[in-house]
Amino acid sequence: MQDNYRRFFLEPHQPLHRRYEALRAVFVDGQPQVEVAKRFGYTYNTLRRLVSDFRAQCRADQVPPFSLPHPVVGPPVSPTAQPSSVQTPRALLMCAVSR
Repeated sequence: MQDNYRRFFLEPHQPLHRRYEALRAVFVDGQPQVEVAKRFGYTYNTLRRLVSDFRAQCRADQVPPFSLPHPVVGPPVSPTAQPSSVQTPRALLMCAVSR
């Protein structure tokens, strides 16, 4: 049974989960992109693009596609306010931003 839990993380089947684990392997574990691409079934160029897109989203204060936006705590928003008026602060994003 324990192996089933481990496999959930080591062999993700859902596309967003697979993307998350691949990016995590690159940014958190520091694994080479060539190895990560093979391990998660991506071509090297596809993984490079995912890494590049992730960095760009973090720099633009956008929530990566596999994350839910964090609610901004503050005064109530008018019911007529446009959704674009609510911003996700950079501090709430848990991204690795390249320097």
